[in-house]
Amino acid sequence: MLDSSQIFLLIDLNSFFACKPYEWLEFNRVGRCYVPQVVHEELDAWASSQSESIESKIAREFRRFMLESDWQLTRSLISTESRPITRRARLALDVRNSAEDLARSSIGRLVVVVSNDRALIQQVQALNLENLTGVPVSTLLTWSRSKRQPPIVVQHLRSMQSHS
Repeated sequence: MLDSSQIFLLIDLNSFFACKPYEWLEFNRVGRCYVPQVVHEELDAWASSQSESIESKIAREFRRFMLESDWQLTRSLISTESRPITRRARLALDVRNSAEDLARSSIGRLVVVVSNDRALIQQVQALNLENLTGVPVSTLLTWSRSKRQPPIVVQHLRSMQSHS
């Protein structure tokens, strides 16, 4: 099995709102953490707002967290989608594109998209890349605490090993 340095986690926006800021530290136990540029920009917009909403508070926590963490941003990709779509759909599309780009440029490493958006996880799976999968936040937290890889991760790791 791959060790944590060979597993890349790509964290979607909803993942930050689905858990406590101290839980973000647990993600590092599983693998190297990446944030899509578009997610970072969205969080930065929330953090810069004058709002005292939960989302704005979490975004400000994230801003501080990023300064101290070793998490990295993925490069910004230009979407080729020309149809008018919602902001949420655009964000999901950009995260999917970031996941695909990270997986294609990280041969030999498993990229795991962390998102509670089932449609996004299905889109990631539909790419049929051997080194790309997705899990919900709760699965990631269980994985980090138990040190037991989820079945979908084990399946992808076995597939990667059999083809290497």
